[in-house]
Amino acid sequence: MQRKLLTVLFGQSGLGKTSLLRAGLVPRLRGSGFCPVYVRIDYAAESPSPAEQIKQAIFKVTAEAGHWTRAGSAVEGESLWEFLHHRGDLLRDANGETLLPLLIFDQFEEIFTLAQADDAGRQRAKRFLDELADLVENRPPADLERRLENDEANADDFDFARADYRILISLREDYLAHLESVKGTMPSITQNRMRLAA
Repeated sequence: MQRKLLTVLFGQSGLGKTSLLRAGLVPRLRGSGFCPVYVRIDYAAESPSPAEQIKQAIFKVTAEAGHWTRAGSAVEGESLWEFLHHRGDLLRDANGETLLPLLIFDQFEEIFTLAQADDAGRQRAKRFLDELADLVENRPPADLERRLENDEANADDFDFARADYRILISLREDYLAHLESVKGTMPSITQNRMRLAA
């Protein structure tokens, strides 16, 4: 987790993945310069987009853990990549030490089940997976690239070399094949995997 942007934790249902994360990993990482943000997406049609839910979760947790050095630089509707790459906008604790946001997506298999209820849900899930892939691969979104081609001045707003966040995806082992289906846009899902055994 400390070395790679993405970690995938998988195991059979009922083995305690959620408990391992909440009671084992999160308390340990809190004291090691990380700010764990536990995210469980609500895929109901009336709920905000997954990206907006994630940003709300980040704001809620980071407000308790510290402060952003450029508060207010986030823009409504921006991608997750943009949100976490504003130049000079770092998360600091009360002592001024830098904290790394750690986005923990527990029960990630729900994107392959609950999110697939209808066409609108499937399109929304695909947009979210594309956006998450940009974040995991630390790749500026295509929409941002197009905007920068039209106006290069906006490039100064972002730090393209930043990678000061981590992502953990936890899911049931029987949905690992579904996760494999996104490796074309998110090749990192094959690199840093941990299997929880009985």
